[in-house]
Amino acid sequence: MTEGVDEWYAHYYGMTEGLDIEWGRLMQALEESGHAENTIVVYTSDHGEMLGSQGLRGKRWPYRESTQIPFLIRWPKKTASGSSLNMPFGTPDVFPTLCGLAGIEVPQGLDGSDFSATILGLPNAPTQECAYMTMHHAFVPWPGWRGIRTERYNFARLQ
Repeated sequence: MTEGVDEWYAHYYGMTEGLDIEWGRLMQALEESGHAENTIVVYTSDHGEMLGSQGLRGKRWPYRESTQIPFLIRWPKKTASGSSLNMPFGTPDVFPTLCGLAGIEVPQGLDGSDFSATILGLPNAPTQECAYMTMHHAFVPWPGWRGIRTERYNFARLQ
C-alpha cells in the first residue's frame, strides 16, 4: 500500500461526505421549490479513484477502479427508482442522452449516442457493447493510454 493512505482515505471520504450533504440540500431545495418532478438531476464524475487498490492511488490508471464512474439520474415519474443500466456508457454519450431526455434534437456530428430510450426503459431501445476510454496526460510524465470498457472487461494500451 502507498504510504500515508489512511490519512488520505480520511480526506477523500470527508470530501465524499461533503458532496453527500450538498446533494441532500440540492434535492431538498428542488422539493421545496416544487420543481423536483420536472427536473432531470445528474450526478457524475470525470474519473474514479484507485484508493490504494493494486497499490495505486489517483485517477490516471486504466483499471476499473479509476475508469468506472457514477452516472446517476433522478427524474421522478420518468426514470425508475433504483434501476440500473448494465451497459457501458461513456462521456461522449452524456450530452446526446441528456438532449434526448429533455426532448431536444441531438446535434449532428457528435461522437456519442443518445441512450435516453434505454434509460427510460423503452422497448427496442439502443444498446452498446463497449465504451471508449482515454487518459491523454497526467500530472507526472506519462505516455497516456486509450482503451475500451465492456460490461465485464477493460482493455487499454499506452499511446
